[in-house]
Amino acid sequence: MSVADQLAQGVVCFTAAESNILYEVEYTNDMNKLSPAIRVSDNRFALQLLGKYKPKAWRYQKEWRYIHLAIPGAMINTPNAPTVYLDQLKMQLGGKMPMNMPDYLDFPLSDDAMHDMEITLAPKINAGFKLLVYDLVEKYCPLATIRESSLELA
Repeated sequence: MSVADQLAQGVVCFTAAESNILYEVEYTNDMNKLSPAIRVSDNRFALQLLGKYKPKAWRYQKEWRYIHLAIPGAMINTPNAPTVYLDQLKMQLGGKMPMNMPDYLDFPLSDDAMHDMEITLAPKINAGFKLLVYDLVEKYCPLATIRESSLELA
């Protein structure tokens, strides 16, 4: 995604230009990894610690994640940028100013992005939603694999 497209959405996404944004989730019960302290100092945050870990109870998922670091970006065009922008960003990250982030980021996908997709249905999926999943897969990604959940819920 181009920087212009990012700014149009009101964010700057530092990882959008990187090639290594896909991470295999690490399953751990180490609370320092599951709930990391990301504030290093008043001006520094270790955001790269987020999104890579889940409790061991979820290891059956064999999950991979695309992780993007996105921060508010619309104000980057202020007359005194980058100084004003960085000061405002520090205040937002420190909780001293509201963060104006969009509800979602719209990243374009390549035509073959879903060819190797594997979908695991929720353990309590009802028949209507199950049919909807099968219909969507047939229409949009017929090469995807659909699996039933291995969880048994009471």
